[in-house]
Amino acid sequence: MVLSTLDTVQDEAARALAARDEVRATDGNGLTRDLAIEFRDDNGAVMRVKFTFQVERLQ
Repeated sequence: MVLSTLDTVQDEAARALAARDEVRATDGNGLTRDLAIEFRDDNGAVMRVKFTFQVERLQ
């Protein structure tokens, strides 16, 4: 995939890290989950986006 601007890269990262399925799959045990995506060009890393979440069932 070719993305022409850093804004476009950031938008794509946000879409890629949409964690709905990951949140749904957790069992609510309170463990922290980390998701990350890195974008690169021919010269190396351009942007790294990280997302951390925790689902803790209280009842």
